[in-house]
Amino acid sequence: MKRTRSKSASRTASRSTASRPATSRKRAARAARQPSEPLRLPAALEIHCVRHLAKLAREHLGSDDGVRVDGSAVQSADTAGLQLLVALRRDALANGNSFAWHGTSPTLLEVGAVLGLSASLGFTEAT
Repeated sequence: MKRTRSKSASRTASRSTASRPATSRKRAARAARQPSEPLRLPAALEIHCVRHLAKLAREHLGSDDGVRVDGSAVQSADTAGLQLLVALRRDALANGNSFAWHGTSPTLLEVGAVLGLSASLGFTEAT
């Protein structure tokens, strides 16, 4: 005998899991700051966090303070993560906003160099 859930039970179960954000989203939301503070990058700047970071980056693009990014916590990064940063810097400068690094980790600098994105990311200006 095959057990099946009713349609309403299935909808309730899917709503309860869909409405709960993933743990990484919760952590990223806690790390989110007002645009007057730097955008803090996570330790793993990888594809799984790019969508959420893009949302936070849009908030910073709308700020009159310019865009400041703190990459000092980054311990691993992939191409998707750096593509987001290149686009963020490009959009900030195109809109007349400033873009500044508040901190960069050795890993972030190394991955940027390996991918040939140091100049596009403004790492030559990083302090």
